[in-house]
Order: sequence, then structure tokens, then C-alpha cells
Amino acid sequence: MYHLLLGSSVFRLFLIAGWIGFLVIPAISKAQVNTSYTYTGQVLDAKTGEPIAFANVYPKKDPQGGASTNFDGYYILKSKTPFDTLIASFIGYKTAAIALNPQAFKQEIDFKLTTNTQELEELVFKAGEDPAYPIMRQVIKNKKINSPASSNFYEHDSYVKIEIYLDNIPQQLDNRRLYRQVVATLDSIGRIEDQNGDRLIPIMISEAATRHYQQNKPYRSKDDVLKHKVTGLGIGRGRYTAQLSNSNFYNHSFYENWMPILGKDFISPISDNWWIYYDYYLVDSLDIDGYWCYKIDMEPKREQDLAFYGSIWIDSESYALKQVDARVNRGANINFIEGIDIYQELLPQENGAWFPKKVHTTVDVTQITKSSVGLIAKFYVQNQNYDLNHSREPSFYEETFSLHQDAYVYTKGYWDTVRPDSLSQDEEQTYAMIDSLKEIKGVKTWSQVFGTIISGYKTLGPVDLGNVLKAYAYNNVEGHRFELGFRTNTSFSHRFVFSGFTAYGTRDTEFKYGIGLDYFISRKHWSILGIKRTKRLDRIGVSSDDYRINPLISAILRWGNLRAQGPYMRRETSIYAQTDIIKGITGKIQVRNFSIDPVLDNYGYFLNPGQENSPLITRFGSSELMLEARFARQEEFLYPGNNRVSLGTRLLPVLTLRYTKGLQGFLEGDLDYHKFEANIAHNTRLGILGRLRYQVSGGFIPSQVPLPLLFVPVGNESFVYNFNGFNTLEFLEFASDRFLMLNLQHNFEGLLANRIPLLKKLKLRTLFLSNIFWGDIRNDNLSLSPEEGPDGTAFLRPQPLDNKPFVEVGYGLSNIFKFLQITSIHRVTYRNKPGTRNWGIFITGRLSL
Repeated sequence: MYHLLLGSSVFRLFLIAGWIGFLVIPAISKAQVNTSYTYTGQVLDAKTGEPIAFANVYPKKDPQGGASTNFDGYYILKSKTPFDTLIASFIGYKTAAIALNPQAFKQEIDFKLTTNTQELEELVFKAGEDPAYPIMRQVIKNKKINSPASSNFYEHDSYVKIEIYLDNIPQQLDNRRLYRQVVATLDSIGRIEDQNGDRLIPIMISEAATRHYQQNKPYRSKDDVLKHKVTGLGIGRGRYTAQLSNSNFYNHSFYENWMPILGKDFISPISDNWWIYYDYYLVDSLDIDGYWCYKIDMEPKREQDLAFYGSIWIDSESYALKQVDARVNRGANINFIEGIDIYQELLPQENGAWFPKKVHTTVDVTQITKSSVGLIAKFYVQNQNYDLNHSREPSFYEETFSLHQDAYVYTKGYWDTVRPDSLSQDEEQTYAMIDSLKEIKGVKTWSQVFGTIISGYKTLGPVDLGNVLKAYAYNNVEGHRFELGFRTNTSFSHRFVFSGFTAYGTRDTEFKYGIGLDYFISRKHWSILGIKRTKRLDRIGVSSDDYRINPLISAILRWGNLRAQGPYMRRETSIYAQTDIIKGITGKIQVRNFSIDPVLDNYGYFLNPGQENSPLITRFGSSELMLEARFARQEEFLYPGNNRVSLGTRLLPVLTLRYTKGLQGFLEGDLDYHKFEANIAHNTRLGILGRLRYQVSGGFIPSQVPLPLLFVPVGNESFVYNFNGFNTLEFLEFASDRFLMLNLQHNFEGLLANRIPLLKKLKLRTLFLSNIFWGDIRNDNLSLSPEEGPDGTAFLRPQPLDNKPFVEVGYGLSNIFKFLQITSIHRVTYRNKPGTRNWGIFITGRLSL
């Protein structure tokens, strides 16, 4: 389950927090109103009536004790003492003040702000178009000058605050004892409410002081977290949570044509093709920080497109973005999101480029079911101390993220000196509330349960037990298969990682096992030295160390008819070392010895092929030296515990090269051979055309090797779609000693579906795929395999392709019920083989935005 494909790591955290709320606090009743003074309302544009997001609302006597409006313009303020006057302000608007009733405990006060305007200069525009359009053409003309990307390099300090709350809390489970306990705990501290007066439950709050470094030609970046403070339910401090302060998660540049947000590509309102996606309206001109700006409202031409509503303010001299207030509404073809709001203020630097000074991002995640909760995540960022004159050596960017060793050591008043604004009363209460909730036994238990579901492991002090996916399977070789594994975590050691498993099959009554030790030489370069010993059941062409098979598919392949797949018991001992040679290049060397012991004794090889009465070998061993190089330019990682999770690359594909040498005579190795393999994988966006995911693999064996060591394309005899395999191909249907393979899937996202009435309403998405395999076998490898055994039993033999490749194509719909993907796949070639599946319907779960 935890391998479901999520849109991004931030969205993954949102879902984790939301599901914790679903399990722990899904039905907290609204508590009694306390005796504090509460002020709510909305801030609107007096002329248009539109809500003003991120406006400041504060008491006259305490400008630092206020609050900001959300993307619907609503605010909420609480105080233990009454206010006499409330003030609302926002850049480009005249400040407004309203007197209050000091005797009322709860008041609703709405503001209507008027703009600071001046008369527009004369504009020349084409008949039938809004005056905004000639301004937009100037914006596009000056993009290269005004964009931060025009600077070869820059760096700056950032203060980053992240808050995550549960909202839309249902009431049907009010009588649960745990929920009453949670409510009582929260009410003993205070009450945090949304604009409607409904309770918000804090899940996490964090603050970070960081230094961001960036080089644009070629692109490199690095984030240094100098200090970090975090508290959350089921969320501990450390490198993994500190990475949420990484600038890639919140510094969205509107100067880019496409803006990746939560794993989706949004079209910028100042993209090169702006007129295709947006309508624009010039509504005003006003002074902002001494810059006279045009205010332009924009809206998507099609509400299903991943585009923004809102306003942009354009400097009248440079035609640069001065301010952005952009919103994504529920009509967009995006799942689980009630709204996204991005507010930016930008200032020019010495080279003329405009850089973000302030960035506020709010993500409102809707309820997944009626009985679950919603979620609100807020990112507040303040940038300062820009330096555009300090270049760095390429080696400086080898580590893209760093957390200082003393990041969690700071004086009592440190954060007061770093924060641009002091914490609000709600934010101060958030820290206290979360700390108190973590001490409730039931909350702690449910947090741990959900952590097990997400990671696949149950943490017991310094040891994690798992993996959930591999705990049980059933097949016709092992029968009922049970497995229990473990691994040590950072509580045990940051240097040593012990891992292992034991498994048992009720049919073959065989115990399988594995034990391993990894030693971290350097975490900075991810340099690891390891040793491993295993006894496991493998199948021909489906090896446990195949980097093309993801863990979910590997678990599925443990089920079903293994007898037809050439099962064998494999005992292996390996020693390996890997390191990041430089950023983007990882090297690995491995020496291993393994034995192949067929379960059914139905394949083998002639020791002396071509000679009469040649001995037939059915059990053999091999020793190998394996060298691997992986090239992944601009790859980003998350570091949960002792693991490293790739976030993919920005633009370029990932290239993996592998060479394997069979060492005959070394550690009783029986075979001498060479194997060469290469793999290119990429998941790239194509703008309006959607996303393309492809994988190209090739290999060559210039030596004589038996069937288990040949290249065998991975088939699929289930109804679960496998991107890395061939879904209408049977296992062991073909084999080769030289091959070329292509797996391609094009996701059109909403390009087609958004224009078809029914599909548009259901927010379905279309896809196309094609899988192609070409291979051949030399006669000297075919001659190694006998047609039958000594007792006349038919043997498995490698089956070559004819003079044409194997081809299958498919098409399908995804985002069905926001989860399912259904794909129809047709076999194009080799359709007349007896028993083949020429067409099939395949499903897969794909949880994404």
C-alpha cells in the first residue's frame, strides 16, 4: 500500500497528516465556546467585491498581534482582552480602521479596502482586446531580463515556517472516549478556529533558518538548514522533516512556463503561450512600495486546466512581476485539493532581475471521504540578504541539502531574532497543543499504526519489523508463504545498518533467510560498504536484484503459478561498495557467489555441447564481479532514516550501465562469461501534451551461458499493470543473449479528457502505452540447453524471437474514483502462439493529484 504513486513528497506528507487525523481525530465535536474575545470577518476589494488574500488584520494597539486572511479573504483573531479598534491593510490599498464593541465576546467585522490609484497612461491596443494584452506582451518581451534565471548565480537567507492543521472535522463519532480526551486537552490550552468558527486541529508546525544557493548555467542548487525547530504528531525532528524547508517545495517561479507544484505542472500566467490558457483584464494602476504598477486580473479559459485565477501586479517601467496573488480552485483537474493559493512579493536586485521577498503558500486538502478530515498546510517564507556576486565551485553543490549538526541547538531567544514577525497567539498555542497531544496514549498508538502502514515497517525502539508487503503470499511451489523481516534504524546507529528476514513455505517446507550489514563510510557521498547472505526462491528472468522491478511488483510476483517460471533455490553471498563519485554519478562494485538449484529439475545445460554423452548439469554455481555506474544529473533525494529516496531528476534522464564478469574457478564458480547492460529511464513533462514516461534497455552477452543467466523479458500473468514488463507476454516465453527493449507510457493528463463533456465532469485522464522487445540468441547458447532430461522429462529451453520484435500497445483511463487506472493492452505480434493472451484489461492503483 505504501508504494502507491503519490504526486510529491510534500503531498505524501499531507496525506500522512490527513490520515493520522482520520484515524486519530476524525470526529472531534465542537467544543464549548471559551471566554476569550473572538473577531472574525472578511476583507474585500471595495470596487470588485473580490476577497483579498493575505491582508493584515490587527488591533490598533498591537500591530504585531494580528492575523492574515486566507485565500478567500477570511480572518480570525482571538484575545484574552478586548480590542477597541481593528485595522486592515494590504499593499496597494488604503488602510481601514473600524471601532469595536469592547463588551461583545464575539464580533464579525468585514472590511472593504479601496486602492491607491492614479490615472493610467495612454495605451494602444487592438480592437476587441482588453488593455491588459499589450502590457502582457511587454511582460513576455522582458522576461529574460526580469527573471531570477537571468542571474548566473545567487544566494540568500530564508526564514521558513510551515503549519499543518486538520479541518472539516466530522461529528458522527463524538462519543468516542479518545476524542473527548483530545478535545479536553486542546481546550485546556485554547482554541484555534477557521474563518467559519470551526475547530482546527494542529498536526505540525516548524520553523527553519536556511541559506539557499543557486547556479543557473548549468543549474545547481543547495539548501543549508542552519537552525530548525519542529513539533508534530507522528513527525520527529531530523533530516527528513528538515527537508520540507527545501526551497524546491515553495519557491515557485512564475517566470517559468510550467510550474511544478505537488507533482503537477501548472501553466504560469506569464508563460510564453499565455494567451492560449488565460483571459486577462486590466483593472487598475496603483503604487506598491514606490513602484507604479498595473493590476491585471487573470482567469483560465477552461476551468479544468491546471491554471490560476487571481491578479498580478506589473511594474510600469520594467514590466516585471511586482506582486502575485494566484489561486487554484476545485474546478481544475486535480484530486483532493480544495484550493491552492500562492502569494508573492518581489523586489529588484542590482542586476535588474526581480527576486521573491515574501512567499505565502496555502494548500487546502479536501476530505477524502465524508467520515475523514480535511487538511490545511501553510508555508510562510521571507527571503533577504541576496548576494549575486559570489560564485561557488561545482563541488560545493555535490550535496544539495545539508542540516547543520547543531541545527537543534539554539538559545531561548534565538527565534525571536530570526522571525520577520512574531508568532501569533494561534501559532504559540499550536506548539503547546501538539506537545500535549503527543502525550495522549491513544494518539501515540494510532500514529504508530499509521506509520507502519506508510513505511511497511513497525518501529520497536532501534529495530523496524516488516515488510508488510512481503508478510504473506501464496503460490504453487511454496504454498502459504510467511515472512518476517527487520532492519535497524537511526536509533540503533547512523553508521551500521543490520537487516534480515526469515520465511517459510507450508508446501515446500523450506526455510528461507537473509542477513546483511551495511556500513556508512560517508553519508555526504552516500558511501556504503555492505555484506549479505541469503537463501531465497527465485524464478528465471525475475531476479530479486533487478533494479527495473519495483517492490510492489516484486511482491505480486510471489503469488500464483511459479512452477511454470523455472523456480530455483538460490543461495548467495555478496560483498559490495557504492559511493557518489561526484554529484549525479554513483558507482557500485559487487563480488558475489551464488548457486542455482532448480526446484523441478526441468532445465540445465550440457557441460560439453556438441559432444556425444556430454554430462548434463542441473545444479551449478557462479561467482561474479559486477561494476555499475549510474548517471543522474540534477537528481534530488529525501533521506528518511538510513534510506535515500529519489525525487527524480529535473530535466535529464537517468542512465545506468552495468558490466558483469563470471569468474570461473573463483569460489567454485562454474562459468566464465561477460554481460553488458544499459538502461535509460525518464519521466518528463511535455507542457500542454502532458507527461511522458519511458525506459530504454539493452544488453549483450558475448559468452556461452545457460538459460537462467540469459536476458528474459518480464511477463505478466496477472491483471495488475506492470510498466517495467510486458503485460500480454507469458513468463519465459522468450529469451535472448542480446536485446533491446522500450517501455513507453504517455499520460495526456487533461489534454483530451478536459474537452470531452462526460470525461471532463468526472476529471478522467487518458493515456497511451507501447512496449517493444527485440532479441536474439546465438546457436552456441541454444545448443547448451537439452530438450529433455535423462528420464525423458521435457526441459525448459530458451525460445528465441523470429525476425521481428514483440510489440504490445495499449490505451486507458486513469483517475477513476481518483485512484484507479484501467488499461486495455493488445498484443500486436506473435498473436498465433497457442495459449497466448492477445488482449487484456489491466488495473492498477495510482493515488496522485
